[in-house]
Amino acid sequence: MNFTLVDEFGQPIEVFCEVFERGESVYWRAWLYGFATLLETLDGHAPDDTVIAGQIQAEIMLRGIRAHADPQGH
Repeated sequence: MNFTLVDEFGQPIEVFCEVFERGESVYWRAWLYGFATLLETLDGHAPDDTVIAGQIQAEIMLRGIRAHADPQGH
């Protein structure tokens, strides 16, 4: 499962996600890329795969993950 989300500045973050069915729920592992650079690896579980993108988008916002690191620290 691959999709694009955005950081708090609206910049794209590419998500490559593996989903594993386990009983009545799914477990997932995702690699987040911004401008062809690995930003973060996340994992979690969900009732089904339709909510995974929302969970990852929430983590991007909560953790302040940015698509492009500002070399000047701004």
